[in-house]
Amino acid sequence: MRRATVSMVIFLAIVLAAATPEYNVDWGALDRAFSAYIKEPSATRARQITHLLPPGYVVRTTGVFNIEIAERISGQLGPLDSMTKQANSDAIDVAFALIAISDGAFTEELLTMIASSVDADPAAFLAALKRNSSRPFATCDLALDVGLDYVDDSNGELARLKRRLEKVERVNRPELEQEKQCVIKSLQTAVKAQVK
Repeated sequence: MRRATVSMVIFLAIVLAAATPEYNVDWGALDRAFSAYIKEPSATRARQITHLLPPGYVVRTTGVFNIEIAERISGQLGPLDSMTKQANSDAIDVAFALIAISDGAFTEELLTMIASSVDADPAAFLAALKRNSSRPFATCDLALDVGLDYVDDSNGELARLKRRLEKVERVNRPELEQEKQCVIKSLQTAVKAQVK
């Protein structure tokens, strides 16, 4: 299952990258905004980050893409991870925005963070999918990401996916019905595939 999930993520990245616009970013402003947000999280500071990183991908041309700042941000994800695991909506939006400057392990860490919000508050996860629908990786299959915790434990992974499915099925928010049904379908498909 893990190999299939990773393959799906790579495939989606290629498809989305081809269809998603690129843009330049004000790296100094992003660095200051992220540092301020980590030190003292607020909705206003989260919005600064999401405005600096609109949907799409940052241009990765040498001399334009600031690897040093991207790596510094990647190295400071601990507080964001904690807030995202508590289903803090601003933190989830910041994690989605940071995908624009991420690659490899940085991207995987952000996706796992976002997916973990399903465990804390499935309605917050569904609302984040809706708010961030134009961002890369904001798909129903994101709910399948259980991180590296279950790489060698297919029973543990199956149990976690079943718990997520049960939680999402209990969400009763009409404005999130489309996202709910899509996530339920993804989770049901993954659970059935593992049960066979």
